[in-house]
Amino acid sequence: MSLEPFPLEAIEALNGKRAARGGRPIRVRIGAQTGLVVLGEVSASDTRQERAVVGDTPNLASRLQGLAEPGTFLLGPGTMHLVAGQFECEDLGEHQLKGLAHPIRAHRVRGAVERATRFAARVRGLVSPMAGRSADLQRLRELWAQACTSAGSLALVSGEPGIGESRLTVALTEEICPPDSARLCLQCSPYDQNSAFFPVLRQLESVLEISPRDDNDLRLEKLLAGLGGDGGDAALESAALLAPLLGIPAGDRLPSLFMSPAARKQKTLQVLADWLVGHDRRSTLLILLEDAHWIDPSTLELLELAVTRLRERRILCVLTSRPEFAPPAQWEQLGYVAHFKLGRLDRDGGAEIVRHVAHGKAIPERVLSEILDKTDGVPLFLEELTSHVLESGLLAEEAEAWRLTRPLGAVEIPATLQGSLTARLDRLGPAKETAQLAAAIGRRFTREVLAAVDARPVAELDAALDRLVASQLVFADPAGAPGVFVFKHALVQDAAYDSLLKKTRRQVHERIGGTLERLHADRLEEAYELLARHYQLSPNKEKAVAYLDCANQKAIRASAMNEAYQYFLAALALLDELPDVEAHRRRRIGLMANQVPALILLLKFHEHQELFLRHMEVAESLGDADLLGRWYCCIGHFHYWLGRFDEAIRVLTLAVTWCEKAGNVEALGRSYVILEWSNLYIGEHEKALALSEPARRATEQARDLRYLVWAYTGASWALSHQGKWEAAEALGLTALKRAEDLGEFTMASFAAFIVAIPNIMKGDYPKAIAYGQKSARYAATPGDQAWSQCYLCWARCRAGDFAGTLDIQVLMVGALRAAHFAWGEANFGRMLADSQLLAGRREEARNSFEEALAVAARCNMRFLRGSCLRFLAELDLLDDATPRGTESAAARLTESAAVLRELGAENELALVDVAWGRVCLRQEKKSDARRRLAQALAAFERLGTQAGPEEARRLLAEAGEG
Repeated sequence: MSLEPFPLEAIEALNGKRAARGGRPIRVRIGAQTGLVVLGEVSASDTRQERAVVGDTPNLASRLQGLAEPGTFLLGPGTMHLVAGQFECEDLGEHQLKGLAHPIRAHRVRGAVERATRFAARVRGLVSPMAGRSADLQRLRELWAQACTSAGSLALVSGEPGIGESRLTVALTEEICPPDSARLCLQCSPYDQNSAFFPVLRQLESVLEISPRDDNDLRLEKLLAGLGGDGGDAALESAALLAPLLGIPAGDRLPSLFMSPAARKQKTLQVLADWLVGHDRRSTLLILLEDAHWIDPSTLELLELAVTRLRERRILCVLTSRPEFAPPAQWEQLGYVAHFKLGRLDRDGGAEIVRHVAHGKAIPERVLSEILDKTDGVPLFLEELTSHVLESGLLAEEAEAWRLTRPLGAVEIPATLQGSLTARLDRLGPAKETAQLAAAIGRRFTREVLAAVDARPVAELDAALDRLVASQLVFADPAGAPGVFVFKHALVQDAAYDSLLKKTRRQVHERIGGTLERLHADRLEEAYELLARHYQLSPNKEKAVAYLDCANQKAIRASAMNEAYQYFLAALALLDELPDVEAHRRRRIGLMANQVPALILLLKFHEHQELFLRHMEVAESLGDADLLGRWYCCIGHFHYWLGRFDEAIRVLTLAVTWCEKAGNVEALGRSYVILEWSNLYIGEHEKALALSEPARRATEQARDLRYLVWAYTGASWALSHQGKWEAAEALGLTALKRAEDLGEFTMASFAAFIVAIPNIMKGDYPKAIAYGQKSARYAATPGDQAWSQCYLCWARCRAGDFAGTLDIQVLMVGALRAAHFAWGEANFGRMLADSQLLAGRREEARNSFEEALAVAARCNMRFLRGSCLRFLAELDLLDDATPRGTESAAARLTESAAVLRELGAENELALVDVAWGRVCLRQEKKSDARRRLAQALAAFERLGTQAGPEEARRLLAEAGEG
């Protein structure tokens, strides 16, 4: 049966043309019934080539045709059941028709339901009753009522597959929320768990009515209109952030955003969160996110941000998921989160669903018992198994009930939901193949793609689609998009897909990949993830790797690092399966060289160091200047983050050479910056300061803000080590202003704590705390918040405020140690030890100093090593008043002074002299004590240091006059 255009409307149009020519109108009467028929054999002598069609079904269809008035279309019970909700029908009551034992209820078709409301009508006609869910529905009704009074909330609905989460949300939208209420429906997909913001972007396209058929200019106009349309700076910046995610090339129409990937991600999150929850406060908004167990990391991050804004808004957010979805822990602390854990139905609830599917009529008790026993209270299984039994011919529909047509054992009743779905698919005939191809495309599929993949004639394809829709296994698109279909449930799609032979599957996925390439030829970037998935499942692994590489880089540009990392791993795994030829080696090295941003932010360097170092010889053998420059830059980052600074300097020097040769300014700037910081950590302060200049030039030219800020802050830290407080603060403030001017919050947070460092070392603790607080305010990500709070805690401890500070620092050091983040562990370990010592927790402080010293010694972090030795000497003096403790302290101070003197670290040397003053006083060498302490005071005065002079004067008074 063709669903559109409606047959009688087509006939009316034809009659209009006949009337214009003076012809007589065609008067058609149609009767339809669906069910089993018996088709007779064609004999060799039969020249008519017609088969006798017999049985109750054709007999009833014929009687309905006779009952129909001219120009009308009557439906029998079987057909009415299949098309309920798709047509407006008039109930004509029961009729006793010739040749039939019982009266039959007939319906007259008035017309097709409008497309915009067809899915809703179909759902109303087909979904199961709310059996056993009245309490859950009442709770949702209460949450909606609260949301209407600006008391928003989050409802987490979870249950096993087929348990009825979607049915509950249908009831919410149909029975509770007014039809004109604002709604956003986000659908997660198992195939798009690594596509950043997948469900949000699809819904945004739907709301803005962005169609794949629109040209790029029209798509951009729709995006700008949806974001405000005033052409202001804020709308233009928002469009510049979202256009690449939507695959819209903007050219010169949108501003170029000079920001790091992390800043872009945070601003994108803010823009999408504003769009998601920033609706008109005069109405109440329902946000429905289905299948959260398939959510991509970026959408989950967005959801975490959006949920924090719900409480004072007129919003009800509902998430459905399977039990394996673990909601963010912080949601448990919110007072407006409600949990709905759906269980299986009891037998009464199951029987209610069976009666509904059976048109409200009773079925034989033995059949009902069999269905209830096998389905075990799972609503989807109840629906499908009942439909299977009704379609099998085991039962015949009568006026008041269904009766058995044969013994119960004559029809096999599947014992599993999968078996039931498979049996229903098998009865679809040619439409089964269409279902299989559609399942390979995805749960949501378009007729356009399906037609390109399916080689059958268009008429056959449309007939198969009609059959699928009539079977209730596939629906027309809920949003009313023409030519778009969706499987009733993910399990239905799985059953159709699993019935494909593996070899056929691979071929189908390759055909789908080729089709998508043609359809997206002018906007291929928007389909990278989809193409990667289909080619991964096809025999064409080369294309799969190519698109995984593209999807990886797309995710990195969007700072979707978790998603990027998964594409990277998948591409590596496929490359391992391909022949070891130069093209594949080049692809692998290029892929690996691009992973620095993801590996930095995810702290994944340690996990992959062996893999990367193992491919050093391969990279060098390719002889490609640009590739080598990026590769050495990548390897230099590896050595740097793992604390192998000497090796980092060697490799990064090579990177600079090759990048300059290839003209790769981005990798050149990054190589210079990490060279600068590597020299900083081994105490080569003058070299670090010298490298800062070319680092700034290159990163400025490449518009690489993250590394530009690093270039400024590295020089600032080097000056802090030298005790040049004002110069250090000035460079840090320059970095901070650059980050603030461009709204780059992550780097602004980083620069603010860099400004705090000279003030901590100088002893200006109120100022250090103020910058530490600014760093914490700018912290845009959980990682930013962790280290900014850590620095703030150190500054507070220096000022004598220990409340809640040490636990934060302990957690940070543990996390860095677990990630093998060597220089981070050493730096934060030394801060923790200092804080523990100030708090009087000497034993813990000694352990922390010794751990930091071990890392500093292993990594050749000379300034840190000298500082830790000085602190341990002071602990020796505090913990052991015997000559042995004094001798140990003297030995450590001698070693510390030698290291720090070589580095020109004047302030640290002055602090060593203060410690020497204590040793000399312990040894009764007062003149030596006075000399050391006088040196320290002179250095403090020259440098303008506030922390240290008071203690030096106290000890000098104790030493007496010379």
